[in-house]
Amino acid sequence: MMWSDNDLLLATGLLSSETDMPASVPESEITRQIVYEQPLNERIRTLLRLEHLFQTARQGIAGDSELHSRIGIEALVDVLGVLSRSDVRSDMIKELERLAGAMQALRDRPGVDEAQLQRYTDDCQAIIDRLRGDRTPLGQPMRDDELIASISQRCGLGAATCGFDVPAYQMWLEQPAAKRRETLERWFNAFRDVGTATTLILQLLRASASPRRRQAEGGATQIKLPRNNNFQLIRVGLDPELAVFPEISGSRYFVTIRFMAQPDTRERPEQTRAAIPFSLYTCAI
Repeated sequence: MMWSDNDLLLATGLLSSETDMPASVPESEITRQIVYEQPLNERIRTLLRLEHLFQTARQGIAGDSELHSRIGIEALVDVLGVLSRSDVRSDMIKELERLAGAMQALRDRPGVDEAQLQRYTDDCQAIIDRLRGDRTPLGQPMRDDELIASISQRCGLGAATCGFDVPAYQMWLEQPAAKRRETLERWFNAFRDVGTATTLILQLLRASASPRRRQAEGGATQIKLPRNNNFQLIRVGLDPELAVFPEISGSRYFVTIRFMAQPDTRERPEQTRAAIPFSLYTCAI
Protein backbone atom coordinates (compact mmCIF):
# COMPACT_ATOMS: atom_id res chain seq x y z
CA MET A 1 0.00 0.00 0.00
CA MET A 2 1.88 3.04 -1.23
CA TRP A 3 1.10 6.37 0.37
CA SER A 4 -1.18 8.68 -1.57
CA ASP A 5 -0.25 12.24 -2.50
CA ASN A 6 -3.75 13.10 -1.29
CA ASP A 7 -2.86 11.85 2.21
CA LEU A 8 0.02 14.31 2.46
CA LEU A 9 -1.93 17.14 0.88
CA LEU A 10 -4.96 16.79 3.14
CA ALA A 11 -3.03 16.15 6.35
CA THR A 12 -0.88 19.23 5.84
CA GLY A 13 -3.77 21.47 4.84
CA LEU A 14 -2.62 21.73 1.22
CA LEU A 15 -5.77 20.13 -0.23
CA SER A 16 -9.42 20.93 0.31
CA SER A 17 -11.27 18.41 2.50
CA GLU A 18 -13.92 18.13 -0.21
CA THR A 19 -11.46 16.27 -2.44
CA ASP A 20 -12.29 12.56 -2.78
CA MET A 21 -10.22 10.48 -0.38
CA PRO A 22 -9.91 6.70 0.05
CA ALA A 23 -11.80 5.24 3.01
CA SER A 24 -9.80 5.39 6.21
CA VAL A 25 -10.21 5.44 9.98
CA PRO A 26 -12.66 8.03 11.41
CA GLU A 27 -11.08 10.94 13.29
CA SER A 28 -13.06 10.10 16.43
CA GLU A 29 -11.45 6.66 16.49
CA ILE A 30 -7.95 7.99 15.82
CA THR A 31 -8.05 10.34 18.81
CA ARG A 32 -8.69 7.40 21.17
CA GLN A 33 -5.76 5.37 19.93
CA ILE A 34 -2.23 4.94 21.19
CA VAL A 35 0.09 5.24 18.18
CA TYR A 36 3.31 3.20 18.18
CA GLU A 37 6.10 3.96 15.70
CA GLN A 38 8.85 1.91 14.08
CA PRO A 39 11.50 3.65 11.93
CA LEU A 40 12.72 1.70 8.91
CA ASN A 41 16.10 3.40 8.55
CA GLU A 42 18.77 4.87 10.79
CA ARG A 43 18.13 8.44 9.67
CA ILE A 44 14.52 8.43 10.90
CA ARG A 45 15.53 6.51 14.03
CA THR A 46 17.93 9.35 14.89
CA LEU A 47 15.26 11.99 14.28
CA LEU A 48 12.78 10.20 16.54
CA ARG A 49 15.39 10.03 19.31
CA LEU A 50 16.13 13.73 18.91
CA GLU A 51 12.43 14.58 19.00
CA HIS A 52 12.01 12.62 22.24
CA LEU A 53 15.02 14.31 23.84
CA PHE A 54 13.94 17.81 22.78
CA GLN A 55 10.45 17.20 24.20
CA THR A 56 11.97 15.93 27.45
CA ALA A 57 14.32 18.92 27.65
CA ARG A 58 11.47 21.35 27.05
CA GLN A 59 9.44 19.78 29.87
CA GLY A 60 12.42 20.09 32.19
CA ILE A 61 13.10 23.71 31.26
CA ALA A 62 9.46 24.65 31.89
CA GLY A 63 9.57 23.54 35.54
CA ASP A 64 10.93 25.36 38.57
CA SER A 65 12.30 22.53 40.70
CA GLU A 66 15.84 21.20 40.85
CA LEU A 67 14.53 17.91 39.44
CA HIS A 68 13.07 19.72 36.42
CA SER A 69 16.42 21.37 35.74
CA ARG A 70 18.19 18.02 36.03
CA ILE A 71 15.78 16.51 33.50
CA GLY A 72 16.34 19.42 31.12
CA ILE A 73 20.12 19.54 31.26
CA GLU A 74 20.61 15.78 31.11
CA ALA A 75 18.29 15.50 28.09
CA LEU A 76 20.39 18.14 26.33
CA VAL A 77 23.56 16.23 27.21
CA ASP A 78 21.94 13.17 25.58
CA VAL A 79 21.23 15.29 22.48
CA LEU A 80 24.96 16.00 22.25
CA GLY A 81 25.58 12.27 22.44
CA VAL A 82 23.21 11.55 19.55
CA LEU A 83 24.74 14.31 17.43
CA SER A 84 28.25 12.96 18.00
CA ARG A 85 27.38 9.51 16.62
CA SER A 86 26.39 10.43 13.05
CA ASP A 87 26.47 13.20 10.47
CA VAL A 88 23.09 14.60 11.45
CA ARG A 89 23.60 17.88 9.59
CA SER A 90 24.13 16.13 6.25
CA ASP A 91 21.25 13.71 6.84
CA MET A 92 18.87 16.55 7.71
CA ILE A 93 19.82 18.52 4.62
CA LYS A 94 19.15 15.47 2.43
CA GLU A 95 15.74 14.90 4.04
CA LEU A 96 14.79 18.57 3.72
CA GLU A 97 15.82 18.58 0.06
CA ARG A 98 13.66 15.50 -0.46
CA LEU A 99 10.76 17.26 1.24
CA ALA A 100 11.17 20.40 -0.87
CA GLY A 101 11.22 18.27 -4.02
CA ALA A 102 8.07 16.43 -2.96
CA MET A 103 6.30 19.73 -2.33
CA GLN A 104 7.29 21.05 -5.76
CA ALA A 105 6.02 17.88 -7.45
CA LEU A 106 2.56 18.54 -5.97
CA ARG A 107 2.32 22.12 -7.21
CA ASP A 108 0.14 21.36 -10.24
CA ARG A 109 -2.31 19.08 -8.43
CA PRO A 110 -5.96 20.27 -8.62
CA GLY A 111 -7.19 21.89 -5.41
CA VAL A 112 -3.73 22.45 -3.94
CA ASP A 113 -3.33 25.48 -1.69
CA GLU A 114 -0.34 27.00 -3.47
CA ALA A 115 0.29 29.59 -0.75
CA GLN A 116 0.53 26.90 1.93
CA LEU A 117 2.66 24.75 -0.35
CA GLN A 118 5.04 27.67 -0.86
CA ARG A 119 5.26 28.24 2.91
CA TYR A 120 6.32 24.62 3.47
CA THR A 121 8.84 24.84 0.63
CA ASP A 122 10.23 28.11 1.98
CA ASP A 123 10.49 26.62 5.49
CA CYS A 124 12.51 23.70 4.12
CA GLN A 125 14.83 25.95 2.15
CA ALA A 126 15.35 28.35 5.06
CA ILE A 127 16.47 25.52 7.35
CA ILE A 128 18.70 24.06 4.62
CA ASP A 129 20.38 27.45 4.19
CA ARG A 130 20.97 27.83 7.94
CA LEU A 131 22.36 24.31 8.32
CA ARG A 132 24.70 24.82 5.36
CA GLY A 133 25.70 28.31 6.41
CA ASP A 134 26.86 27.37 9.91
CA ARG A 135 29.84 25.03 9.67
CA THR A 136 30.52 24.85 13.41
CA PRO A 137 29.65 21.50 15.01
CA LEU A 138 25.99 21.25 16.02
CA GLY A 139 25.49 22.32 19.62
CA GLN A 140 28.96 23.89 19.85
CA PRO A 141 28.01 26.36 22.65
CA MET A 142 27.21 23.40 24.88
CA ARG A 143 30.36 21.54 23.88
CA ASP A 144 32.43 24.56 24.94
CA ASP A 145 30.81 24.76 28.38
CA GLU A 146 32.97 23.38 31.21
CA LEU A 147 29.99 22.50 33.42
CA ILE A 148 28.38 20.54 30.59
CA ALA A 149 31.68 18.73 30.01
CA SER A 150 31.79 17.67 33.67
CA ILE A 151 28.17 16.47 33.61
CA SER A 152 28.67 14.64 30.29
CA GLN A 153 31.54 12.63 31.74
CA ARG A 154 29.29 11.45 34.58
CA CYS A 155 25.98 10.88 32.79
CA GLY A 156 25.21 7.24 32.09
CA LEU A 157 27.10 6.07 35.19
CA GLY A 158 24.11 5.56 37.45
CA ALA A 159 23.83 8.24 40.14
CA ALA A 160 27.17 9.78 39.17
CA THR A 161 25.88 13.37 39.12
CA CYS A 162 25.50 13.53 42.90
CA GLY A 163 26.82 16.62 44.65
CA PHE A 164 30.05 14.90 45.68
CA ASP A 165 30.66 13.80 42.05
CA VAL A 166 30.12 17.22 40.45
CA PRO A 167 29.92 19.90 43.17
CA ALA A 168 29.79 22.64 40.50
CA TYR A 169 26.55 21.04 39.27
CA GLN A 170 25.11 21.08 42.79
CA MET A 171 25.97 24.77 43.11
CA TRP A 172 24.36 25.52 39.73
CA LEU A 173 21.18 23.66 40.75
CA GLU A 174 20.94 25.78 43.91
CA GLN A 175 20.53 28.96 41.86
CA PRO A 176 17.09 30.60 41.58
CA ALA A 177 14.78 28.87 39.08
CA ALA A 178 14.69 31.90 36.77
CA LYS A 179 18.47 31.98 36.47
CA ARG A 180 18.65 28.23 35.81
CA ARG A 181 15.96 28.55 33.16
CA GLU A 182 17.83 31.38 31.44
CA THR A 183 20.93 29.21 31.13
CA LEU A 184 18.92 26.17 29.99
CA GLU A 185 17.19 28.25 27.31
CA ARG A 186 20.57 29.41 26.04
CA TRP A 187 21.78 25.82 25.78
CA PHE A 188 18.50 24.70 24.21
CA ASN A 189 18.77 27.44 21.57
CA ALA A 190 22.12 26.02 20.51
CA PHE A 191 20.06 23.26 18.87
CA ARG A 192 17.42 25.56 17.36
CA ASP A 193 18.02 24.62 13.72
CA VAL A 194 18.32 20.91 14.54
CA GLY A 195 15.08 21.04 16.51
CA THR A 196 13.23 22.95 13.78
CA ALA A 197 14.41 20.52 11.10
CA THR A 198 13.49 17.51 13.23
CA THR A 199 9.98 18.82 13.84
CA LEU A 200 9.33 19.70 10.19
CA ILE A 201 10.65 16.44 8.75
CA LEU A 202 8.71 14.23 11.18
CA GLN A 203 5.56 16.33 10.89
CA LEU A 204 5.44 15.91 7.12
CA LEU A 205 6.56 12.28 7.23
CA ARG A 206 3.74 11.39 9.61
CA ALA A 207 1.30 13.38 7.46
CA SER A 208 2.25 11.37 4.37
CA ALA A 209 -0.09 8.49 5.27
CA SER A 210 -3.69 8.23 6.39
CA PRO A 211 -4.53 5.32 8.73
CA ARG A 212 -6.03 2.19 7.16
CA ARG A 213 -8.02 -0.45 9.00
CA ARG A 214 -6.30 -3.81 9.48
CA GLN A 215 -6.86 -6.89 11.62
CA ALA A 216 -4.25 -9.31 12.94
CA GLU A 217 -5.75 -12.79 13.22
CA GLY A 218 -4.23 -14.76 16.06
CA GLY A 219 -2.40 -11.69 17.29
CA ALA A 220 0.10 -11.39 14.44
CA THR A 221 0.27 -10.26 10.84
CA GLN A 222 2.81 -9.87 8.07
CA ILE A 223 2.23 -7.13 5.52
CA LYS A 224 3.91 -7.28 2.14
CA LEU A 225 5.13 -3.91 0.92
CA PRO A 226 5.10 -2.83 -2.73
CA ARG A 227 8.32 -3.16 -4.68
CA ASN A 228 10.36 0.02 -5.10
CA ASN A 229 8.70 1.60 -2.08
CA ASN A 230 10.35 4.33 -0.05
CA PHE A 231 8.72 3.72 3.31
CA GLN A 232 10.57 5.31 6.19
CA LEU A 233 8.21 4.92 9.14
CA ILE A 234 5.53 2.43 10.19
CA ARG A 235 2.87 3.60 12.65
CA VAL A 236 0.35 1.35 14.39
CA GLY A 237 -2.71 2.75 16.18
CA LEU A 238 -4.41 0.69 18.89
CA ASP A 239 -7.42 1.13 21.14
CA PRO A 240 -5.96 1.19 24.70
CA GLU A 241 -8.83 -1.01 25.90
CA LEU A 242 -7.31 -3.92 23.96
CA ALA A 243 -4.45 -3.93 26.52
CA VAL A 244 -1.84 -5.06 23.99
CA PHE A 245 1.20 -3.42 22.42
CA PRO A 246 2.87 -4.15 19.06
CA GLU A 247 6.31 -5.52 18.39
CA ILE A 248 7.10 -4.20 14.92
CA SER A 249 9.91 -5.35 12.66
CA GLY A 250 10.33 -4.43 9.05
CA SER A 251 12.43 -4.24 5.94
CA ARG A 252 11.97 -2.79 2.47
CA TYR A 253 9.77 -5.74 1.49
CA PHE A 254 7.53 -6.58 4.42
CA VAL A 255 6.47 -5.60 7.93
CA THR A 256 5.74 -8.09 10.71
CA ILE A 257 3.61 -7.06 13.68
CA ARG A 258 3.06 -9.19 16.78
CA PHE A 259 0.65 -7.99 19.44
CA MET A 260 1.84 -8.68 22.96
CA ALA A 261 -0.03 -8.77 26.25
CA GLN A 262 1.55 -8.21 29.66
CA PRO A 263 -1.17 -8.13 32.33
CA ASP A 264 1.45 -8.47 35.08
CA THR A 265 4.76 -6.60 34.73
CA ARG A 266 6.48 -9.33 36.75
CA GLU A 267 5.82 -11.74 33.87
CA ARG A 268 7.27 -11.75 30.36
CA PRO A 269 4.99 -10.39 27.61
CA GLU A 270 3.31 -13.04 25.49
CA GLN A 271 1.73 -12.85 22.06
CA THR A 272 -2.03 -12.70 22.28
CA ARG A 273 -4.07 -15.23 20.27
CA ALA A 274 -7.00 -12.86 19.84
CA ALA A 275 -7.90 -11.07 16.61
CA ILE A 276 -6.60 -7.51 17.03
CA PRO A 277 -8.02 -4.59 15.01
CA PHE A 278 -5.55 -1.79 14.42
CA SER A 279 -4.80 1.23 12.25
CA LEU A 280 -1.77 1.08 9.96
CA TYR A 281 0.15 4.07 8.63
CA THR A 282 2.90 3.47 6.05
CA CYS A 283 4.81 6.75 5.84
CA ALA A 284 7.17 7.86 3.08
CA ILE A 285 8.32 11.04 1.39
